[in-house]
Amino acid sequence: MNLCLIIRKRKEWRKLRKVIMVILIFVLTAITSLVFADSEVKEGNAEENIEIYYVAIDGTVEINIEENMTTGFSWHWTVDNPTFIETKVDEHTEGNNDGVVGAAGIHTWIFETKNQGIVNLTFEYYRDWEPEVVAESKKIMLNIVPDGEKSIYINDFNTEYDSHQPELLGGVLEDSEVAETTVENLNIFQRIIRWFLNLFR
Repeated sequence: MNLCLIIRKRKEWRKLRKVIMVILIFVLTAITSLVFADSEVKEGNAEENIEIYYVAIDGTVEINIEENMTTGFSWHWTVDNPTFIETKVDEHTEGNNDGVVGAAGIHTWIFETKNQGIVNLTFEYYRDWEPEVVAESKKIMLNIVPDGEKSIYINDFNTEYDSHQPELLGGVLEDSEVAETTVENLNIFQRIIRWFLNLFR
């Protein structure tokens, strides 16, 4: 009688173990999907190439980006809060390449900040007759605050400051950071799976 009871309990435990395993697999699959979805969002932020800086009120921001107008491409820019900044310079300068035909020049913008707040600048590189074909895009967010930097120089988005580098509100998410996050998530799930497998051995 005791033997039959033991066999019955073993069968019930096997069935219960299968049910638990199915539930755990479902939960782990759902969690994995959420984590990798978050990684994809982070990669998307990296592709946007947004840089964020502190700038003082009545400060200046100079931006220099390589531009080759002989290809038909040129930089076009937009601003979401035009009353916060004033455009002082917006011009193309031919590069000094000893008369080389088709050599790239530099497009320079100089902005003066007027009011405290956040300004988003978007730069797009395309031909005037093909605005839907954007070869390259850049985004800068200026956080205009009283204690920001008086002058910021951005040359092809390699930034130099007149004194110390301010604390960034945000910045470009490097590919290495995305990779490290993904590897860390994989290691966590591997440990969880091993724990559950050992539990049912």
